[in-house]
Formats: sequence, C-alpha cells, structure tokens
Amino acid sequence: MKSEDELREEMAEEAERIETWARIWDDADRKDATRWSHFNFELVIGAGVLSAAAASTGLTKSFGGVGTGLLALAAAILSAVATALRPATMSAQFNTAASANSGLADSARVFRTTVVDYLSIQDVIMEFKKLCDRRDTVVTNAPISRAPWRRSGVPQVKISAWPLGKGPGNSLLGG
Repeated sequence: MKSEDELREEMAEEAERIETWARIWDDADRKDATRWSHFNFELVIGAGVLSAAAASTGLTKSFGGVGTGLLALAAAILSAVATALRPATMSAQFNTAASANSGLADSARVFRTTVVDYLSIQDVIMEFKKLCDRRDTVVTNAPISRAPWRRSGVPQVKISAWPLGKGPGNSLLGG
C-alpha cells in the first residue's frame, strides 16, 4: 500500500504529463486551425476570381463561349471542393480543440501546484479523477488531425496522459 505522499507525488507527476501533452496538442491544433483557415481563404477567393472572370463580357469576346465555360467549370469545382471539405468548419473544430487543450493544461497546472499539496488525500483523489475525466473528454472530442494513411507509420507509444484503448488506464484510479 502506498503512502499519502507517494500517491500525491504520482498524481502530481501524471498532472504534469497531462499539462505537457495538452500544451503540445494546443499548439498543434492551433496550427491545424490556421492551415484550414488559409485553405478556406484560398478556395473561396479562387472560386470568386474564376466566377468573376467567367462572367466578364470581355473574356467572352476573347476566349469565346468555351473559354468562359471552362472558367465557370473551374469556379464550380473550387466551390464544390470548399463545400465537401468544409475548411471553415474544420478550422473552427481545431480552434475549439485548442481551447479545450489549453484549459486542460491550465487545470492540470493548478492541480499540480495547489490542489495536490493542500487538500486532504480524499479531496486530492477526487480532483485527480475529475482532471482525468476532463482529459479523456478532451481527447475523445479532438478532431482527427492527420489522415489515417499518414498516421499508420507513427509508432504507437503508450503515453499515460493519453493512453491507448479504453479508460484512463491509471492504477491510481483502479483502471
């Protein structure tokens, strides 16, 4: 049986891992949100420019009906890609995930720097369970940031802050 001090130390170490990984994912999600936002901008501007060019009467005289038809087709294709990929929605999802990770990291830091040392062991364990539940919720709700074929080469290392499989897998919680 572990002493109170050992339990507090293990929970503080786990909270530090949660904080570290939440900061990493916060940064990665913000970069993905920016990427999707730029992609959305490029698609919408490209579709708008092509639509305007196709509607121009001067181009109709220069290129004829086939040229303006091809420009209109290209504009429609860009609009369809923007609709199918939903880059604005993806950007918003990654911003939401980044905010959730930032909040999780802040909560883990507060737990590690204040709660673990100043509350009774029962209250610390209860707060630790809340922190782990929040971590699991954030991880579960996170958008997929890489295509499956790009993730397949990534080694599957078990990280206790984000364990593989079901549940937190933390011995402190009996999981």
